[in-house]
Amino acid sequence: MISAKGGLNILDGETQKILIGKLQKSGVKCIVIDNLLSLAPTASKSNSTPFFDFIHRIEKLGIGVIVLHHAGKTGKDFKGPVDLASLCQNVIHLEGRDQLEKEISKDDEGDDEPLSQDLTEALEGDGPVVRMTIEKCKIAPELERRKMVYKLPVGGIWKFVEGDMPVLALDGSDEYPERIGGKQPAVNGNLTKNQQTVYAFFQHHPERDIMNKDIQNLLGVKEGASRNVLKDLERMGYIERFGKDNQTIYRLKK
Repeated sequence: MISAKGGLNILDGETQKILIGKLQKSGVKCIVIDNLLSLAPTASKSNSTPFFDFIHRIEKLGIGVIVLHHAGKTGKDFKGPVDLASLCQNVIHLEGRDQLEKEISKDDEGDDEPLSQDLTEALEGDGPVVRMTIEKCKIAPELERRKMVYKLPVGGIWKFVEGDMPVLALDGSDEYPERIGGKQPAVNGNLTKNQQTVYAFFQHHPERDIMNKDIQNLLGVKEGASRNVLKDLERMGYIERFGKDNQTIYRLKK
């Protein structure tokens, strides 16, 4: 592993020459620039072109580059010029426990909605909880705008909590649900326990019009929590929604 710390400026010509030489000899497949503000401050404030020229030199060596950068005060936008995102192949926005605990969602009527049961339980335990929003993905545009929450239990491995993780076909193909041509998506480990329970309920009642209160009773949760599960299953292509407000019904997607 190569580690560069301190007041290093990776936009300095002599520094770049040294780093490129070390990378050529090391045989590494990927480097992480952590973070842009400290290692290339001008790129994060005004002109990012010299920085990306350096990245392209690294990529020509067959080495992938991951750049870590801070968000602005709102937590939604990154600091610096807009071409920081446009020149990247992939852009992923990460939000931690503090942001998730403060979040208040709105239901269809504009009323405050509690966090889902799965997310609440994840936040109550120890270990990092992170929401990953894929804002840009050149190699797989189907993933763009998807949000996924993961938790890292102390001494454990990352676990999926909730979100829009694409579900793969049962036959092992790498097609996403939108491309499967009407084939029913498979239930897999990407669904939370509550989502699996609700989807199984729909499968056992394929012709039934199901309402939010049915899912409340099934899971033993409040209205907002059951609605979140239904929204997630609808977004992932498992079920369909009809009507609105108090007349909303859900059916298994065929």
